[in-house]
Amino acid sequence: MIERAFCLLQGNDGAFIVNRFDLGVAWQTFNTGSHDGAIINMVKDILDVRKLHYGNDVTVIDAGANIGPCTVGWGRHMLGWGRVIAFEPQEWVYYALAGNVAINNLYNVKALNIAVSDKSGMMKIPMLNPCKPTNFGGLSLKAQFGDPMKEQQSVSYDDDSKMMPVHTLAIDDLKMARVDLIKIDVEGMEPEALDGAVETITRCRPMMFIEHIICGKDPIMSRLKGYEAFEMWGNLLLLHNEDRATEMVKTRLSPS
Repeated sequence: MIERAFCLLQGNDGAFIVNRFDLGVAWQTFNTGSHDGAIINMVKDILDVRKLHYGNDVTVIDAGANIGPCTVGWGRHMLGWGRVIAFEPQEWVYYALAGNVAINNLYNVKALNIAVSDKSGMMKIPMLNPCKPTNFGGLSLKAQFGDPMKEQQSVSYDDDSKMMPVHTLAIDDLKMARVDLIKIDVEGMEPEALDGAVETITRCRPMMFIEHIICGKDPIMSRLKGYEAFEMWGNLLLLHNEDRATEMVKTRLSPS
């Protein structure tokens, strides 16, 4: 008999295909209607500010999209005036992400089964069993960041039979004319993702939302000159001091 891991939930921002064995994003969506709803709504306000200052065609990069809680929420919010490019390296998680883009009719979203890194190429990543409980979004792609699955699933970083190849991409290689916001949540590879986006960040000065729980704050801040950081739920919101939208975002973030 086939083990059925995936099912459909109605969340706050739309319908979601989730893995019922996921102890992270899916669990939170099932219990609260969304994953990191406060973050999603805060960034919606930021995207409104970007539109006000720079016009339509607001562009967001979601690196480490998981099944798409941010991608779907921001994509729905920007229908008609903005777009999201979402990256997710884990194969089965990516299938759910792509399904969630389709089921919510988000024609302004592009989902890619790619790992964001410092250079474009290939890497091998561990494979998780989609039918065994774990926090799938907590998988570190490289052994140096530890094995967060050790109490749930056994993960190998050196057994080729338990790993799979995945394409990597440097954000700079997208050659995008405009980037308004970059969100990076890649379980320790945040510095590498930034190293692959130097030209884009220098040229576009996007606002950024970056998780620092594994890699720490210093490797992020040392790569981002001219940015001011705001701590938010284990992430850094980063605003460039020469971005004319920065002051309005600060005002919206300040308690009334």
